[in-house]
Amino acid sequence: PVMQSVVAEIHGPTPELRRQFARDLTGFFKQAESTRDVDNYLRGAYDYWRFDVDTEKAVRRGISVDAINRNLAMALGGAPVGDIKQTAGQQSGHEPIQIVMQVPLAERSQIQSLGDLPIQSSQGFTVPLRELGEFRKAPEEDIIFHKDLRGVEFVVSDVGGRLAAPVYAMFQIQDLIKEANYTAPDGTKPAGGDGLPDAFYWFGPPPDDSRLSWEWAGEWTVTFETFRDMGAAFMVALVLIYILVVWEFGNFRIPLVIMAPIPLTLLGIIPAHFIMFELGLGGEFTATSMIGWIALAGIIVRNSILLVDFAIHEIQRGIPVAEAMIRSCKIRTRPILITALALVAGSSVIITDPIFQGMAISLLAGTLVSTVLTLIVIPLGCVAASRDMCEVAAATAGELPVSGLPCQVEAAEQAAARPKREGAGLSGAMAKVAEVLGLVFYAVRGIFLLLMDMAKSALKPKAKPKPKPKPKPGTPPQGSGTTGPSTPPAPMPVAPASAAPVTPAPAASTSAASVATPGPEAAEGSAQAQGAAPAQAAETPVPAETPRPAAQAREEAPEKSAAPAEPVAKPSPTPSASKSNGDDNGFGGGKTTAAKKPNVEVRAAAKSAQPAMPSVQKKAPRRGIRLKIDDGASGEDI
Repeated sequence: PVMQSVVAEIHGPTPELRRQFARDLTGFFKQAESTRDVDNYLRGAYDYWRFDVDTEKAVRRGISVDAINRNLAMALGGAPVGDIKQTAGQQSGHEPIQIVMQVPLAERSQIQSLGDLPIQSSQGFTVPLRELGEFRKAPEEDIIFHKDLRGVEFVVSDVGGRLAAPVYAMFQIQDLIKEANYTAPDGTKPAGGDGLPDAFYWFGPPPDDSRLSWEWAGEWTVTFETFRDMGAAFMVALVLIYILVVWEFGNFRIPLVIMAPIPLTLLGIIPAHFIMFELGLGGEFTATSMIGWIALAGIIVRNSILLVDFAIHEIQRGIPVAEAMIRSCKIRTRPILITALALVAGSSVIITDPIFQGMAISLLAGTLVSTVLTLIVIPLGCVAASRDMCEVAAATAGELPVSGLPCQVEAAEQAAARPKREGAGLSGAMAKVAEVLGLVFYAVRGIFLLLMDMAKSALKPKAKPKPKPKPKPGTPPQGSGTTGPSTPPAPMPVAPASAAPVTPAPAASTSAASVATPGPEAAEGSAQAQGAAPAQAAETPVPAETPRPAAQAREEAPEKSAAPAEPVAKPSPTPSASKSNGDDNGFGGGKTTAAKKPNVEVRAAAKSAQPAMPSVQKKAPRRGIRLKIDDGASGEDI
């Protein structure tokens, strides 16, 4: 709330100078065309009656000063002594009716009559008021107003006429002061001069009170602060819209094209307010008009996004930019117009409201004009920014041909065919400045895109790591050198009974630990047995040796490894050889052929001839090929 529409807050060095300046400024207020009901907060000089108590007489009669003041206040203003309580049957509620004791107006308006007012003493007798003092007339002091601990005077007025805005009245008053070449009571000129600035301030109080000056206040201050704050909010809204559109399209120039119709809304808002004002239907540009303009910015940007997004999808299909914009306008114009007409119909119901009329005018006129201009400005801007449109289309396309989009190929051909003009470039300094600005631009762009990627990754839900599979009980950990549980391993697959093993690739420790060197007769018999192997396998099976458990074989392995042995000549493989089970079970690679009984007997004799060696604690790893000699028996290391 404000005092009045136009308020001048006068500052100065002394109260007398401020009051005189306020009287002079009141005259200029009355001369202005747009001011009405001019007034100031100055009070005219007047006298008042004061009763001075003779304290000596009052004390001698036993009457206090407080008793005298209390009786005078009761006589002049009255004193409530109780209320009349109405019964509950007459009305539902109780409203007290006060009983006031007061001297009649005819007597209290006369000083002589007040002199006869009886004052009761402490002993119980009464004394006339005139015997306790006397009435004296004195001038009333002027009121000193303060604002922010500074002395101030006020001159106020309302506004009216054709130009009923406070700003017009304020300009008219300033012009009148300048035309009159007025000199203030302190000798300075409010209109400026003598090296001093103007004495009127629009955006705050004067810096000091060394000279007479004033600050414009009232509705102007409220209007200025409102438009200042809403203008800042509008700038914030534009920045947020720009950030969102950049986030959507990944380009810094296309959002500028999309937001181009926002200032074009003023081409409809301002003329509409002027027409309404000329027709006498109001039309002042108020704070609600500003609110409507801010709301209209988002609506117009939505229409632009519809056109640009459709055109980008068309460009991704291989259509040139100009043709894509034409198709976008053809297809999107109808929904855009329907949306605009719906907004116009909704805001037309408040166009006669005295408060929200400005908002209705902004929405109505701004929507109609900006919608039409959007269908013209957006296509032209997108065609002018064809390169950026191609970049956005290529960045958002799923799959592109090797040569790129047609618009990119066309732009490259035009750039290659464009003749280079000598001397048409910028100077060296300007070129460097442009290069630096370009680097700064791309650096800011990169930082912005990085922040956007970080925000997107932060918003995505984090995938929980999959739990590792738990190993089964009894299974040794992967990579350990243990051989598993101590239970005997399962029996290995066997070859036919006639098959005999052939030693794998040379292994010094294995051959020395498990095989003894056969004699010449054994070698000759082995050669004969190889030729007769198929016939023997077909006639009768070869009896197997008594099997030994795997645990016993592992315990005897250190003894075998300690016995010296000579290398054994490898028997030649026969065509009937088959792949051993060592490849499948991971015990080593090798091949087995048809086994012969003499070889088995020679190896058994060699084993029995070896001297017994003391056992050691460390067990050697099991090596060689495990062959099953008989069903249900464990294998034997060879």
